[in-house]
Amino acid sequence: MNPATPHHGDSVSRKISRISFQVEKVQYLERPPFFKMDPLALKDHDIWFVTQGKGRLTIDGREEEAEIKPPGELFLFKPGQKISMGSTSGH
Repeated sequence: MNPATPHHGDSVSRKISRISFQVEKVQYLERPPFFKMDPLALKDHDIWFVTQGKGRLTIDGREEEAEIKPPGELFLFKPGQKISMGSTSGH
């Protein structure tokens, strides 16, 4: 690659370096076995870290079954998405 020619990754890096955010709320929640969360339309970005469990996650009407095992999985949701979830086991 010619050093004088910009690389696509360079422009992405510059854009990412300008991203800023503010954390408004942090929570730690433990859910009981077989819980269900009613649908919720998000007003802001949400980041969820799920450590373990088996259940269903519905995003904008599309339902997925998931089994999360330690160390867990990270989910990022954007404003306007309608989400609901529930566990299908006691673990």
